[in-house]
Amino acid sequence: MKSRFDLVVVIGWGKTAGDVLRSAAQRQGKYGYRTLCIEYEVHGISKMRALCEETGADYARITDKQAVAETLEAIAAPALVISAGNTFLFPKRIIEKPNLEIINFHSALLPKFPGRNTQSWAIYEGEKVTGATWHYMQAAVDTGAIIAQREVPIPADVKAYELTRDIMKEASAAFEDFYEELLVRHIDGRPQRLEEGGRKMYYSWEVPGGGVCSASDPAEDIYRMLRAMDYGRSDIFPPARIRLPDGHEAEVTRYKKAPAEHLDGRQTVLDRENNRLYLAMGGGYELAIKFNLDTKGETEHGTENT
Repeated sequence: MKSRFDLVVVIGWGKTAGDVLRSAAQRQGKYGYRTLCIEYEVHGISKMRALCEETGADYARITDKQAVAETLEAIAAPALVISAGNTFLFPKRIIEKPNLEIINFHSALLPKFPGRNTQSWAIYEGEKVTGATWHYMQAAVDTGAIIAQREVPIPADVKAYELTRDIMKEASAAFEDFYEELLVRHIDGRPQRLEEGGRKMYYSWEVPGGGVCSASDPAEDIYRMLRAMDYGRSDIFPPARIRLPDGHEAEVTRYKKAPAEHLDGRQTVLDRENNRLYLAMGGGYELAIKFNLDTKGETEHGTENT
């Protein structure tokens, strides 16, 4: 069966973009279209170029946003543009170009949590469920009609990088479910129910809790903020900082929820000699935090507790 499109463009990087690219390239012979991957934000661990070589898709590395817009604007044939793991903001003139149909993967259950790093905000806000959304793109960010959604539970101890992995897995599965149908007919999306007067948009420069907490905060709140900021080796956010019981501020280098063994009935133990802070949590657990403190000019070290 012939596709409605002569060209399928995948723009982005990461697991979901890779899954989408592979799926699109594997079907281009069956449906009679060409596949092009545009890598706008290049990462050292990206495998998009290698995947294009493996699947026969065309590849273009275009890191200038104006050049990306010009490339899309120059497309004259009917084309499906798939945005996944992508930070390029499509200009209104591209979104409204009659021969382009643009869909986007969003890592939350729209209309909740529009914007960037949304899995972090779902953790930080204490949500129990989030998910993956595929939607048509409109000029206003993350407002387009919904094509498909998949729910993803948020376990009590999940970190941002783990939740990202789970969301991407569901996003890829959802794409497989609707992709071939979308190739041959337009899928009527479900309009989002946007709140009157606007909604909270999350921006890339925003950090959960401002990235700073205090040892006097509830340990569960500190733990939630640290998990929300934790992308493993990816530096999505700057390192978290914590105000210690002695008034100093330190950079958090590691943290762990574990059965309490350092507290001896106390709520807080500060071990400055070993750069450790222990905070009491519910259920017999403690939050153990390793920190890095600039001790220039300081001569006193010891253990404080409350």
